[in-house]
Order: sequence, then C-alpha cells, then structure tokens
Amino acid sequence: VCENNKKRREKIAKEGYNKRVKNKTFIFTNLDDDELEDSIIDHQGIMGKSVTKKTEAVISGNVMLFSSKMEKAIELGIKIYTREEFIERYGINV
Repeated sequence: VCENNKKRREKIAKEGYNKRVKNKTFIFTNLDDDELEDSIIDHQGIMGKSVTKKTEAVISGNVMLFSSKMEKAIELGIKIYTREEFIERYGINV
C-alpha cells in the first residue's frame, strides 16, 4: 500500500496538483475516509478539524445526520458536499 501511495504522489507531483484543492482546507463530518483524505493531502490540500472562515468545504458522510460542523458551515456560508458531490465538483480521483 505504501508503495502505491508513493507512486500516486509522484504521478500527481509530475502532472500537477489539483488547483481546486491545493492550499485549501477541508473538513470531514460523519465520514471516515482514508482514501479521500489521502487524495486531498496528495494534492496539497489541508485536512482541518473544525470549521472556520478559512474552510473551503465540509464533506459529509451523511447529510441527514446534522452535525455542529454542518451548522457552523451554514453560519459561515461554507458549502457542504456529500463524498460523491465533492469528488465530482473538485475532480478528485480516489
């Protein structure tokens, strides 16, 4: 698995980072997804723990389970996506 990660990171570095993800902060809520987290980090994205005005988007494993992170995102006008919506919107390969 580590060798695959290394090859994937080398490929991304060679082809260029996803500009929609690079240097932006993303938050997971109701979601534990190592593959998606790795992909975000591989593209120089940042995984945050709490929602702030610097958060780009919140990615929810279940939008029906309303969380305090989702509440804060709504308060700040930050988009909330399902995993699938995020992958499609940001063009991330998992």
